Amino acid sequence: MDCHAPFTLRRLVVAHNERVSISREQTGLREAKVVTDADMVQFELRWFELGGGSAEEIRERFGVEPVAFFAHVHDILDREPPPAVSRYAIEGMKRVARARQWLAA
Repeated sequence: MDCHAPFTLRRLVVAHNERVSISREQTGLREAKVVTDADMVQFELRWFELGGGSAEEIRERFGVEPVAFFAHVHDILDREPPPAVSRYAIEGMKRVARARQWLAA
């Protein structure tokens, strides 16, 4: 991550604040959570160079199974990539998301 990461993350929150509600049926977990697309992208931005966050942390933080998390992050980045994030980071996050979905299959 570059030295401007804190600024990049702040701009990301402002620029990309769509809310996502994930139902209990989608997650397979007992409790549904509401998170923002920006929360998910920020998390992946911090972890993509290390292969993405741990499955346990994804479940705990977002209330969703890792395969659903990575599918959604990939969709966000395809649909409307955050302007404050570099092309390198976006491509890296998409690559990690594809790999993590493939590994879960």
